[in-house]
Amino acid sequence: MNYTLPNILSFLRVLIAPIVYQMILSGEIALIRYALIIYSLGAITDYLDGYIARRWGNTSSFGSFLDPIADKILTNAALLVIMAIHVIEPWIVLIIISRDIFITLLRIYADRIGEPIITSFTAKVKTAIQLTFTMVILLILSIDNGYSQLFTYRSYVDIFMYVIALLTLYTSVEFCFQNARLFKRLIN
Repeated sequence: MNYTLPNILSFLRVLIAPIVYQMILSGEIALIRYALIIYSLGAITDYLDGYIARRWGNTSSFGSFLDPIADKILTNAALLVIMAIHVIEPWIVLIIISRDIFITLLRIYADRIGEPIITSFTAKVKTAIQLTFTMVILLILSIDNGYSQLFTYRSYVDIFMYVIALLTLYTSVEFCFQNARLFKRLIN
């Protein structure tokens, strides 16, 4: 591992993912509040690691690989636990995780053959929406009667999850078109 500050920030997201998962799963309001704080800090590092790497000239192929993997691990851990406590539907989480696995495998292949991956602005917006959505859910869960409050806003939660699912499907197709050269090399 290349021990630069951006890579350390990315790796911290990987380390906090199971902690956040367990804190939310506990159902204890105090732990959910801590999970919200830790998750929010992790979301901030998603922005900071890339900014610092570019600003300080510490970009690396390892960091370019680790950053999106860390994002996926943190966001998917939170989505899985929110699904486990019956806030979001499993089929939506399945769409998101399937896309992430597909893109990660393609990213590994691209790294092996020395090809860059093209990430779209829409994919970054999707990630930002997922992170924000999760923080809002955790914020609601961290208040007294938060779980029942969440079901008061059930239609809003569902709308946001459908938007995230649609963005996930759209960015999957967009990713395939933008990185068509990788598929051609894979087939040949």
